[in-house]
Amino acid sequence: DFIRNLKSLNPDAIVASWHPGPREQRHVSRLFIDSLGAAPLNAGALPEIEPTIHLNSNARQDGFQWLHARGWKQEPLIALHPGAGSKLKRWPLERFIELAWRLTRDQKNKLLLIEGPAEEGLSNHISAALPGIESIVAKAIPLNLLAAALECCRLFIGNDSGLAHLAAAIGVPSMVLFGPTLPQHWAPLGKHVSVLREPCGCTACASGCGDHTCLLNISADDVVRAIPE
Repeated sequence: DFIRNLKSLNPDAIVASWHPGPREQRHVSRLFIDSLGAAPLNAGALPEIEPTIHLNSNARQDGFQWLHARGWKQEPLIALHPGAGSKLKRWPLERFIELAWRLTRDQKNKLLLIEGPAEEGLSNHISAALPGIESIVAKAIPLNLLAAALECCRLFIGNDSGLAHLAAAIGVPSMVLFGPTLPQHWAPLGKHVSVLREPCGCTACASGCGDHTCLLNISADDVVRAIPE
């Protein structure tokens, strides 16, 4: 009814869906841009979209000092974000704990554990499971400070969430774990983004019904093997 009434006022009106349709192949960013009518819908030759965030020197200094005040001595820093807006999109916490242990025990990295306001307690669970290993915890800090801290990281690992898009836009090499959502629609855009997803055996992915088990198919070993040198 809304679309019919709108088009009765303006036949050229375009209504953009917030969610890709079942046969939609475009990334949502391209879908939204195309809906503005700025380019033909079939303009496959248009340049790739690559969001980029540039931090000024003051912001960088704030992030650097914030990390140093919490024990960072410029050793290799890896950001882990175990949360996501939907619990369905979260890799199991015990897998994040296993991964954190592997990254600090075998590779001597420092961890930046990121926790949003809707994910309270996740970073504490990981920290408590790593006795003797000091991690830096970023709990619901301002986004500009978090962006500056992320820029100091050699790698971001997290679920399909807004923070993964932030890390990618800053230029941090990012590994994003996908389950129920499709990377071709929702993956962060950038040259240094890799995606892990394994829907094999997940009946919900195959049929759209039931509980998703796809994230269980990704092991800590899979993530460690996929980490770029």
